[in-house]
Amino acid sequence: GFHVHRALKSRNYILFANHQSYPDPLFVGSVSPRAMHFMARDNLFRPGFGPLISLFGAYPVTRGRRDEKAFGTTQALLTGGNSVVIFGEGTRSPDGEIQEIRGGIEIIARRSHSVILPMVVDGAYQMAPRNHSMQHLQAEAVVVVVGEPIPPEVYLAWPERSLPQRLRPVLQDLLVEARQRREGAST
Repeated sequence: GFHVHRALKSRNYILFANHQSYPDPLFVGSVSPRAMHFMARDNLFRPGFGPLISLFGAYPVTRGRRDEKAFGTTQALLTGGNSVVIFGEGTRSPDGEIQEIRGGIEIIARRSHSVILPMVVDGAYQMAPRNHSMQHLQAEAVVVVVGEPIPPEVYLAWPERSLPQRLRPVLQDLLVEARQRREGAST
């Protein structure tokens, strides 16, 4: 089964999520009544697949370096009233746990002054672990838990370069909640 806790209201956000598996954009996108946009690694934008994920709001980001074009696209989307999903770990988790948060969220948030909405997906890793084919999906309960919004007046008061370190425990706490809810959903 699939369960969402604390669905979104109609407004734009930086949806800041963990990344357990390929289907995560579908799960994260299900929590909002509005269309969302997603950063996706640039090598996914190959013939056939690239146009498909673009239809669902994906746009390319080059990982491993500061991608000013992707940051500009994100800024334009947010200032245009759109929501953007940022998978803060930068890649899928190797074990389903919250990994170190990359610095891109700091740049995007401080430039846009958008509300950050932390959220976690749990169960997607068990459904489709990293390094397993999408052809071998396992039936699994998936839970999405949405945290409390973090307005810009809060995070702009934090020291620069502290946002990744402050957001990781927020995601870790939400993951604990999601796992408790998932265990309750599967019994």
